[in-house]
Amino acid sequence: MKPFTSADFQQAKANHLRFKSRLRAILYGETSEQESTVLSQYACEVGRWIYGRALVDYEHIPEVHELERVHASIHVVARDMVRQYHDGHVDEARRGLLTMEQIADQLVDLLQLVEEKVAGEQKHTAAIDDPVTTEATLLSMLLAQNQQLDAQIKQQVITGRQTSERHDPERQLLHDFFMQAPAAHCILRGPSHIFELANPAYQDLIGEREILGKPVREALPELEGQGFYELLDTVYTTGEPFVGKELSIFLHNAQGIVRKAYLNFIYQPIRNEQRQVEGILAFAYEVTEQILARDAIAESEAKFRALIEEAPIATCLLVGAEMVIEIANDTIMNYWGKGPSVIGKPLLEAVPELKGQATMQRLAKGYETGQAYSVRSVSGQLEKEGMLKTYFFDTHYKPIRNTNGDVYALVVMGIDVTEQVVTQQKLEASQTDLIQTNQRLNLALDAGRLGTYELDLATGLMTCSDQCKRNYGQPTEDPFNFPDLLRIIIDADRARVEQTIHNALTTQTTYYAEYRITWPDNSLHWVKASGLGVYAADGQAVKITGVTQDITARRMAQEELEQQVQQRTQQIQESNQDLLRSNENLQQFAYVASHDLQEPLRKIQAFGDLLQTQYGDQIGEGVAHLERMQSAANRMSTLIRDLLAFSRISTRQEATSGVSLNQVIHQVLTDLDFQIRGAEADIEVTQLPDVLGDKSQLSQLFQNLLSNALKFHKVGERPQIRVSAQLVRLDALPTSVKPTRKVATYQHITVTDNGIGFDEKYLSRIFQVFQRLHSKSEYAGTGVGLAICEKVAANHGGAITASSEPGRGATFHVYFPA
Repeated sequence: MKPFTSADFQQAKANHLRFKSRLRAILYGETSEQESTVLSQYACEVGRWIYGRALVDYEHIPEVHELERVHASIHVVARDMVRQYHDGHVDEARRGLLTMEQIADQLVDLLQLVEEKVAGEQKHTAAIDDPVTTEATLLSMLLAQNQQLDAQIKQQVITGRQTSERHDPERQLLHDFFMQAPAAHCILRGPSHIFELANPAYQDLIGEREILGKPVREALPELEGQGFYELLDTVYTTGEPFVGKELSIFLHNAQGIVRKAYLNFIYQPIRNEQRQVEGILAFAYEVTEQILARDAIAESEAKFRALIEEAPIATCLLVGAEMVIEIANDTIMNYWGKGPSVIGKPLLEAVPELKGQATMQRLAKGYETGQAYSVRSVSGQLEKEGMLKTYFFDTHYKPIRNTNGDVYALVVMGIDVTEQVVTQQKLEASQTDLIQTNQRLNLALDAGRLGTYELDLATGLMTCSDQCKRNYGQPTEDPFNFPDLLRIIIDADRARVEQTIHNALTTQTTYYAEYRITWPDNSLHWVKASGLGVYAADGQAVKITGVTQDITARRMAQEELEQQVQQRTQQIQESNQDLLRSNENLQQFAYVASHDLQEPLRKIQAFGDLLQTQYGDQIGEGVAHLERMQSAANRMSTLIRDLLAFSRISTRQEATSGVSLNQVIHQVLTDLDFQIRGAEADIEVTQLPDVLGDKSQLSQLFQNLLSNALKFHKVGERPQIRVSAQLVRLDALPTSVKPTRKVATYQHITVTDNGIGFDEKYLSRIFQVFQRLHSKSEYAGTGVGLAICEKVAANHGGAITASSEPGRGATFHVYFPA
């Protein structure tokens, strides 16, 4: 391995500075050189140095890879800037030079780091093999010796000491070394630059012309207009050396033939003992072959880049083991869902979703084995518009080798075949579904005893399955055609079947028919048949395909069911008549309860009052018995009224008009005003909704609930009663609440008091008729009020329940459909 020296890194830095100058010249229209030598990271001097030497000899140094990445990013920025320049965005392109400077500083810093690490690894500095550097060093040595000898000779002349014989061997040695050097050397004297000395290499360079003793303008007239005369004048005048790198020059040979060459050269001023410039030492090294080879590489690279970028299929060039995206055309960037910003990035950084996918394994295989190969219909996941989607590609991998035969990059080409693969998958799935459908169809045909047939309309011939023939009571081994079928259809159904088939074929619809047939044993059977026409190109029906089924058992069961339905209908009608009679009896009972039963009670009460008023003094202690008689008569009258109300509620049809519960409660509170003031009760009523129902029944419900709240209050404590409402969903109802009509939401009305309460184990009893939790002596009542409330709630499609604890009041919950 050829070791790096400090000169390598200094040369790299110089090449980098030249790259920036060339880029600036392009953006300011000051050069006509090929842009590919600037835009390609492989064609430029620094790129060739990185890929040809640094990555080969010092791949183990991490900063070398970072150097390669930064260098690639510089060229990405450069390509964008030149593209903007050519698109007419000149100012924007030139502003990019600031960004370029920032990245360029990173590259210079990295070159310094790499140089320090390489120096640390090299214990002994190897000799410098670069011919240009070696010749420059030799040139400096020769110049120093020449100046020293000249100074000694001049000193000898001044002092009068003749010592030339002693110095002649040293001068001869210097002259021989100068003349034998492989690089071109010459010495020019005076301001007109007269050729004093030129070695054979220099003579070869200029075409073996007689130049010694001639000024440069006379010896090499073809240099006129090429800038070299001016350079020599400047070096002679300023005393500053000039270093030229890869400058082009047009030279004539002895025959006057012009050729273009490229030179690396140094113009070194020669000074006398007074430090005055008296000549120029010129050192030149022809690099024409290298430049032409480099330009050929750049042109080839440009063609290769154009080939990839303009390829009709997705194509990209991935460099190095990290698969850095060097070139990618629009097609493949569209597949990735990315833009030009991915250029110069490792593939996994640009397209992170590829991590862990088989794509990266295939790329690694191509890079490691160096063998081209192709894969078809491989799947991969790519992110587009923020979503991972699966795609399928036919992909080809082609390794690219450097001059040493080592793989340094991969060309990847792909064709999106997702649509074809998905279509094929759907086709295969459809075929599988078709097979499974046919299997299920056969199972269904067998399970349902369905027969299949195909009828040729022109000939009347039928192709029937065995089950089809069995459905018609025919032997499976005998032929069975359409005329045979028509003959066994009973006369009453035959014309209808033929007309049904004709209508279906005319309208191109499926035909359905159920008809009766006679089997060979003269038994009657029912057959259900359906069929679909098959039509020629002119629209004429040519055949019918369909299925048949023996439905005799079903039709017999249907007829039996119809008889049962008829019988049940008659029973329901009779039950309705009984119900009507029952309702009439209840109405008669209500009349009797309201008139005939109440009349004797009123007489008992009237005569009791008369006896107590007129004969109370004579009766004496019998007055107490008379009062008990009147109390019993009052209870009997109240019970009859409650039973009458319960009866009317039970027989009255549900009304559907809107009722304002606010108005209902207001009227009830007015009716109970005497009791409310007597108990000094506080009653709070929130805003209540409207419901569909019967206003009188709803009034009875709330009057009973509020009466109970007033009646069952705690002794010595002021009653507190609150009526409120809220909307609840069906799924939020308590499990014990079963409304008589289910709807999505219900109005939940609560009546809460602070009375004596009750034990909830009696909850199921309090809504039954005549059920009481307290004796008549404790609290008056008939035990019918809450039963009326439950009946009213049910009549309105709702329900009622309650929650309570002894001594802690009670809450009655009423639910109405919203």
